[in-house]
Amino acid sequence: MRLPRQATFCFLSALICVNLLVRYPLLSHEIGIDTFIFHGMATDLAALGHAKWTLHPLSYLGLYPLSQPSGSPFFVVAFSGISSVSIEGSILLMDLTIAPIAILVAFLLGWEFARNEVFALLLAAVLSFTPTLLTALVWQMPTRIMFTILLPLFIWSMIRLAREPRRQHAFISIATFLVMMSFHRLTVFVSLVAIAYVLTGILLVGLHTLRLRRPEFFLRKGISRLSPYLTMLAFLSVAAGVLFLTNVLDQYSVGVFNSGDTLEVQLVNLSVSVARGSGLLLPLSVIGIVGITFQRNKSVKEPFVLIGYLVFVPMLFLRQYTSYYTVPYTSLFIAYGLYFVLRRLRSARARIAVVSGAMAFLMVSSLAIAAYDFRLTPPMSEQTYTDGVWFRHVGSGTLVTNEGLIGSRLHAISGRPYLPVGGATTTFQSPELLMFGFLNSSNVDHDIVLSPLQELTIDSDSIFFLPGVQAEGDWATILATHVDSLPSRFDMYLVTYAHESKSLAGRYTAYGNTYPSLFFESAHGYRYKVYEDGQAVTYFIGG
Repeated sequence: MRLPRQATFCFLSALICVNLLVRYPLLSHEIGIDTFIFHGMATDLAALGHAKWTLHPLSYLGLYPLSQPSGSPFFVVAFSGISSVSIEGSILLMDLTIAPIAILVAFLLGWEFARNEVFALLLAAVLSFTPTLLTALVWQMPTRIMFTILLPLFIWSMIRLAREPRRQHAFISIATFLVMMSFHRLTVFVSLVAIAYVLTGILLVGLHTLRLRRPEFFLRKGISRLSPYLTMLAFLSVAAGVLFLTNVLDQYSVGVFNSGDTLEVQLVNLSVSVARGSGLLLPLSVIGIVGITFQRNKSVKEPFVLIGYLVFVPMLFLRQYTSYYTVPYTSLFIAYGLYFVLRRLRSARARIAVVSGAMAFLMVSSLAIAAYDFRLTPPMSEQTYTDGVWFRHVGSGTLVTNEGLIGSRLHAISGRPYLPVGGATTTFQSPELLMFGFLNSSNVDHDIVLSPLQELTIDSDSIFFLPGVQAEGDWATILATHVDSLPSRFDMYLVTYAHESKSLAGRYTAYGNTYPSLFFESAHGYRYKVYEDGQAVTYFIGG
């Protein structure tokens, strides 16, 4: 199955147009959770012209205390400067720009993998219509999704490097890694792809050596016919061993449809979690894996992608990130499974019907999943946006909120300092501490020290740490204190306004829990209201 160049360009252009149409937002404002933290960083960067949180070269990659990966805010500010569009509008335009890039990168990998236009188009379509890409590129600041989009480019560069060891291919690999790293720390998992690359080389060299040493055995017809079955058995054994002999499945005991500690429930929840990110064509990935395994005249690329997928299996215990690093591989296998089926259909009409039906099903089901995700994370409300505009034009000082997400949204619009820093994550150290002047960068830099190796875990953001800074604890202490009794050690926060969500009157929330707040309760009787709408009320604390 081949397509003329003109037809390929037409299909690719049509795919880009459809992707832009389905991503056109029907929302009044941006959505997401962490996106507003990076929006706020971009707002501060645009206002000052420099990033206060870059204490060290590693700060740009988010690998130094009081920093976050800075690719997103720098990219958005540059986009805003070129287009003369606001930060919020630039986020939308950037998403609409990145979506075609994802399609072209997937097409590039597909062409390298199969040297066939049909397969390349299938991979571009499958990847671009996955629920993960549909959700993450609809008016959200692109952060971890850039890992998903650029991982195919990294895989392509590694395949090209194995086939043609040239400097430009090594440069593309390094540059892609650094760009991904500047958007999210999830990029550390690219090391697993490098491990898969090394393991593939060792495996191929070992097999080649055995064939040279024992050609009378390995070149038998029976062994040649049996080798794909042995490969498939090895693949399934390793995957099953990792799942069943580790605590990976324990992370999937609770799900949307069912919960429990039984193996059946955990496997169902795992399948639902992967399908929620990769789309409901996921069963085709099984056909794709089988098709790749039984592919004749294999080169380095087939074992590389199979081993690459296997090395990610242990990482399934990081459930909240599952879809981001599995989607490139599952999309490749889904596309190959569909391509495998099409090659066995002799009728052109049957092929067109199968492709059209599969793409329609993928698009409709993915849009339904994306709509469900949007309901879980609704966009910023008009009232919160209006509150942010009001704060932009009044006085100065810090506002304390009883819900982190509202605080980060208000800051994104107003540029006003807020507590808790880190938005919904309520982190104890965050770039906002430097952005808002709560900490002095020249003094803090001297206090940063290396972390002991024995204390580093997979949750560690850096090999460095800053002792003695606990903004999350300070926020909790403030909310547990009467407004007339705030200790002087909190003067550095310049608390001026208390912004209370009416749904949590007299309380505050963190990590999914709700706690009583003496701070807001006392503000009801001892401070004046300065602003109120249907969702929140703001009290003037002083300052």
